[in-house]
Amino acid sequence: MLNHLPRRELTWDVYAEHELHFNELIQFITACENDFASIIRIRLHPGHKQITFHEREKLLLASRNLLFDDEKKSFHESLSKSRLAVFSYDSTGILETLALNIPTLAFWQNGLSHLNESAKHQYEILVRAGIFNLSPISIAQTINTVSHDVESWWNQKSIQDAREQFCENYARTSKKPIRDLRKILKGNI
Repeated sequence: MLNHLPRRELTWDVYAEHELHFNELIQFITACENDFASIIRIRLHPGHKQITFHEREKLLLASRNLLFDDEKKSFHESLSKSRLAVFSYDSTGILETLALNIPTLAFWQNGLSHLNESAKHQYEILVRAGIFNLSPISIAQTINTVSHDVESWWNQKSIQDAREQFCENYARTSKKPIRDLRKILKGNI
């Protein structure tokens, strides 16, 4: 029997949630060491065509040299010019960068509360490895520690093991995707 989707019985204030997210972004930028804060580039979520003048001014005050990414460039083009990808919301971009073995850090509000129980375990592996951080301050501290040699940090066995284990479940890649898909389909028909 197939259950219907649950009704949305919970309400939330999306404006308050956005303000919380924005304030955490300011905390993150402010907590980064000056030399790193000056090279942070903000790429807006595709759903945000622009941010308000007030928000832009607050971001610029947090870091005088803050840059906004050219939204006309593809996500992958922007990544190719970055040493480290940092995500402030859970997105498929995280899955892409982890699958491509691009140095990645992430933090977002509410920790792991948005995940179902089976996914929490996999994300906790990323927390223990230091890839996912539970606060804007802790991610800034991680960046301040690893920014001098991102590659050495990223290539540590513990980081790579956590990344590979996570990717095995959520961002698997294949050198022969058609063959693998055929095998999966045959096994489930």
